[in-house]
Amino acid sequence: MKSVSFIVALAMLVSSSAGYAQRIESKTQAQITASACSTSKESEQKLKDTYDKITRKYDKDKVFLTALDAAQKAWLAYRDADLKALYPLEYRKSYGSIIGTCVCDQLDKITRARIAELQQWLDGAKPDNMCAGTVMKAE
Repeated sequence: MKSVSFIVALAMLVSSSAGYAQRIESKTQAQITASACSTSKESEQKLKDTYDKITRKYDKDKVFLTALDAAQKAWLAYRDADLKALYPLEYRKSYGSIIGTCVCDQLDKITRARIAELQQWLDGAKPDNMCAGTVMKAE
């Protein structure tokens, strides 16, 4: 009789541990997603700050600023289309709870690449760069 009680107690312990592990896993995934999305938002703010710095630095070059604005709008459309192609809304449920993390990670990756592209206008071009276009020479 004692062995049956022991087996029942052990089964209850295992089943409650499994439920606890699932709750911890869900919370952990939520924390991972929150962290990924927070990082993505930080990158988005850095992108806005970089763009604003460029517009202030080049404030007298209206032709360039008009072209930059058009390029940025096109980039935003590309970013959104790229995310939709990678993670179509119709498929998102099939990824499970990790989808938020995946989307935020990809958004962060794309945004950091755009910041790097824009940085040239802040860094300036080398004096001997004959193909610098609208990038001012470095001081």
